[in-house]
Amino acid sequence: GENVFMFDPVVLPTLCPDGKTKGFGDWLTLQAAIREANYLTADRYFRWKNYFDKELKPDEAFVFFDDTMYYEEEFWFTICPKATLKATGPLFFNAENMVLECNQCRIELLRGGTHIAFGPHAKDAVVRGINFVGATTSSATLYYDGASVIFEDCRWSDNVGRTPQHGAVADVNSSSAVSFQRCETDETKVSKYRGRRGNTEGGGLASALTVRG
Repeated sequence: GENVFMFDPVVLPTLCPDGKTKGFGDWLTLQAAIREANYLTADRYFRWKNYFDKELKPDEAFVFFDDTMYYEEEFWFTICPKATLKATGPLFFNAENMVLECNQCRIELLRGGTHIAFGPHAKDAVVRGINFVGATTSSATLYYDGASVIFEDCRWSDNVGRTPQHGAVADVNSSSAVSFQRCETDETKVSKYRGRRGNTEGGGLASALTVRG
């Protein structure tokens, strides 16, 4: 039968100034790497689906009746330690199991807007160790059904929701899920917070969130 082959990423991290970490040190390259991961994930899924549709007998084609049986490996994106990335537009996550991490780095929006957005296929994302600065809408948006993300050890500074409909930290669809572990905002420190399907409990951090019906 037809072989299933996958493409490897071509936008790769490079050696950071600390001489030991391989990571991303500028915004445009990081954006390109995440766009490529979104594409590779979609391409991989459709190649596998097409393969099974062609190769399996009708009574064996149950494999893709339920998409939860298809598993994506993690994509890791490490930002160089203590780097400050000047953002000119949002990152867009739209694949499963994507991890964005850093040690004491900042992402500063040069022209306001949103730092990071999550598409309908962005399930089980993790964002760790980043200080988000300068959002003028919501720093993170989850507008699509089923998106899910955990923020760990992150901080939000000088982010202002433009209207009451835009929380300074996150604007969340009521069917998406967002969690905060050991995160801080200008208003409060929160050791653990979880919001899902309209649940905005969590003190000061909740006041920086918007959950859409």
